[in-house]
Amino acid sequence: MEKTTVLLALMGLDIGGAETHAVVLARHLQEMGYKVVIASNGGVYEEQIRLNGIKHYHVNLTSRNPLTAMQSVCRLCRLVKQERIDLIHAHARIPAFLCNIVSRYYHIPFITTAHAAFRSNFLLRWLSVWGEYTIAVSNDIKEYLTRTFAVNPDQITVIYNGIDAEVFTPQVDYGPVARELGLNENCRKIVCVTRLDNQLADVVLHLIDAVELLSKQYSPLALVVAGSGNRLREVLKYAREKNKALGRNVIHVLGKRTDIAQLVNMATVFVGISRAAMEAMACEKPVVLAGWWSFIGLLEPDKVPILKENNFTGRSFSQPVTPRLLADEIARVFELDEAELRNQGKWNRGLILEEYSSKAMAEETAAVYESILSLGVRQ
Repeated sequence: MEKTTVLLALMGLDIGGAETHAVVLARHLQEMGYKVVIASNGGVYEEQIRLNGIKHYHVNLTSRNPLTAMQSVCRLCRLVKQERIDLIHAHARIPAFLCNIVSRYYHIPFITTAHAAFRSNFLLRWLSVWGEYTIAVSNDIKEYLTRTFAVNPDQITVIYNGIDAEVFTPQVDYGPVARELGLNENCRKIVCVTRLDNQLADVVLHLIDAVELLSKQYSPLALVVAGSGNRLREVLKYAREKNKALGRNVIHVLGKRTDIAQLVNMATVFVGISRAAMEAMACEKPVVLAGWWSFIGLLEPDKVPILKENNFTGRSFSQPVTPRLLADEIARVFELDEAELRNQGKWNRGLILEEYSSKAMAEETAAVYESILSLGVRQ
């Protein structure tokens, strides 16, 4: 029997929740017997998907330029014909808009995943397409799509982010990255993995200020930031200025990395939100949740019911992030004894294993595929 061929279309393959989600999904789908093809603008995860036996096509799915968009549609059409695509699954607004055109032309089933609450105005609502079915990664995103974009709630299913607990495990050896950065076991390490775009970069700037406050009380101390974006240069410049003022290299801004499991396992405490925070949980790390929506603080059991509703982003919280809040909460983690840290780490990983398995996510996604494919060609 011929394999079902799925095209995953996304903006790029750099650090980001949607990107990592798609890479993990692709690998599991391949293991389940699907043939998977990825189209994107490329990035640091290209080598990883190649090693997983997944073909990648470079297609500009980021540009709003009409001429570039037309060229991308033509390239997608050739790809769909060449690879005999059976279903298209888009993971961002521009890829969805372009893939919708291709899907309608070839009458191929088409679905989308909404990874965030997309910005909305008249033009953006017109440009936003959701396919025959939509997957939302949290309940609040499903509600947002229904309220803002008038998507039929019966055509939306919630499938939580899935974390690969075989990759993100406390058994990962972080020695190579610690040696690269010159950080020994006595050093308290704050690790943050995030895109450095727009308001997300503001959180990192606050975190750098928090480290300056903490450096008066804790030494040796290090902040390690992995990620890239349109404000990377600004963050690098700010980190250099702070290191100069401190008289030593406390802040390490690494840019794009793929050795995220090593970096996370090196952490004394992880600061971040969403998928990155969940990956740290899988590694049994204490997690301080802070994003551009709000400051949540140390992840504890009583916060989880609300956090589940918003994909561990803090969209339901309202307290702004400040350097002092970050510093105080990180210091709180530093003062926990070994037993408390161990118990919290075990609880964090247990939650991921029980409710956020990447294999379960892929199986639920495949069930959506089969449901849509059973309806036949798209009209």
